[in-house]
Amino acid sequence: MSRQMIVHSEKCTGCRICELVCSWKKEKKFSPSLSRIRVASPYPEDGADRPKVCVQCTQALCSTCGRDAMHRDENAHTILIDEKKCNGCDKCTISCPLGAIRLLSDRPLVIVCDLCEGDPECVKYCPTAAIEYSNPNEMRLRLQRDSLRECLEISFEEDPWRTGS
Repeated sequence: MSRQMIVHSEKCTGCRICELVCSWKKEKKFSPSLSRIRVASPYPEDGADRPKVCVQCTQALCSTCGRDAMHRDENAHTILIDEKKCNGCDKCTISCPLGAIRLLSDRPLVIVCDLCEGDPECVKYCPTAAIEYSNPNEMRLRLQRDSLRECLEISFEEDPWRTGS
């Protein structure tokens, strides 16, 4: 399985450095509206910010483009936009269940994360490691191992039969 973007929303502080780094890398402007990653509060009542980014779905619902403006780079496993074919019809933004595709306001074009050709800038600069680029299976195993380690530590701390040395 290939690597993908994994968001740890509980670590996100809402600093939006990821948006600035992305817009600079892609557009040479510091402008969150030009970023391929977006930080938003989907549930304003909890006040928590969460990064939204394309996870490069295997069965990409967004690839419904009638102009063939979206295609998958089979080597990098990323979804790419052909700027010459995209007319900004917005079909892909509506069909993306994550809301990770954005229509630009200044020209008829959609933008989506292309993983910076396999080396995502947002991952490098996130100060809290809220964004990770890794194999989901490896991450799942690491989380299970960490969870087990934490459970063992707790159980030993709370064991009334354990005698201290």
